[in-house]
Parts: sequence; C-alpha cells; structure tokens
Amino acid sequence: MPPHHQAVVDGWNPDTWRRQAAAIGPQTARLIETILARARIPEPVFRRCQGIVALRHEYPSAVLDAAAERALRAETFSYRAVND
Repeated sequence: MPPHHQAVVDGWNPDTWRRQAAAIGPQTARLIETILARARIPEPVFRRCQGIVALRHEYPSAVLDAAAERALRAETFSYRAVND
C-alpha cells in the first residue's frame, strides 16, 4: 500500500469496524462481521466497512440496522446495498 494510503488507514483494523458496527446495532455488526470474514485480506474491505459505518451520520441507527438486515437477507454485502 502506498505511504499516503497507509496514513489514512493507520489504526484501522477489524476490531475498529466491529466496535463501531456494534454501536449501531446487531444487524450492522453481523454485516460488518460477514464482510470481514469473507475477505482473504481484511485491509481491502476497510473502505467498505468505513462507508457503511459512516452512514450513521446520515440515518438513525434503527434505519441503518434495518438496511443492514436487508443486505444480509439478500446476501449483498456492499455499501451500495445498505445505502440504497
């Protein structure tokens, strides 16, 4: 990873996203856990996790958690699936 990208993700690790997702709700936590578990290397999916977790600034936790549940049911583990 280029140095300027490394600076952005310093301190990011799977537990960072697990904690933040759990604070939103159980379905968001399950979604983030699924995304991380499916990645062979976790770092490339950190941006996806960051995007999903950042939606808490746009939507109430209950709405975001319901969207995560829909994404899980559809087996679509992407930012777009949650934000649509």
